[in-house]
Amino acid sequence: MSVVLEERDDLLIVMQNGRVQTLPLSPYTVLKHKHFHGNRIIYKFNSDMEVTETYTDGIFNCRLRSEKLQIRKRDDIAKAIMQHHQTNDCAYYEQIFASEYAKHYRTDLLMQLLEVYDERVRVQGDTFVIDGIFRVDQHGNAYVKQANKYGWKNICIVVQGKLKPHYIDTPIGSIQLDETALTIIAKITFLLFPNLEDTVFAQQLPDNVKRMLKRSEQDCLALSK
Repeated sequence: MSVVLEERDDLLIVMQNGRVQTLPLSPYTVLKHKHFHGNRIIYKFNSDMEVTETYTDGIFNCRLRSEKLQIRKRDDIAKAIMQHHQTNDCAYYEQIFASEYAKHYRTDLLMQLLEVYDERVRVQGDTFVIDGIFRVDQHGNAYVKQANKYGWKNICIVVQGKLKPHYIDTPIGSIQLDETALTIIAKITFLLFPNLEDTVFAQQLPDNVKRMLKRSEQDCLALSK
């Protein structure tokens, strides 16, 4: 239980459990101490949306329709609650949830898009492995398997053109993939069909990988004749 003693431009001074505390003024601290008196924040937007603060301050168990996520963006959740309280508008909460959902389930969502290549693209841990030769991690960094060595070498791939927005259907509705997901898709697509005439790319490859890709390229040409 807390009581707000004073609110300044950038500080909130509260009495909590018999002690005076000085807190940074933020959407979360204002909501927590002015509206919930220091107690856990529990808020129901409607029958499809609700948030429950865990026993750790600022961490929320959130629900949108049938899907549940733990979200740690305390100020964003606080803003969403206040927006709904003042205007009955749930849009900001839905936006936060969709963004976190896209990050949390990024691997599953991208593999849906890559389903046609499921024999060539495999998930290992939190990375995508292409043909056992290349790898792309969750940050969009690309790697090539090193020749006669254990491990992977980072390679630079420049994504050509502007990344176009892409939407995918999910249990919470259609959501937009973030820029990192689009970068991952672009790099995986490039590595599925590598361009050896791209000298910046080709110069980074071990000789055995270049030979393998050239043979594959020649086999494809022979089949097309």
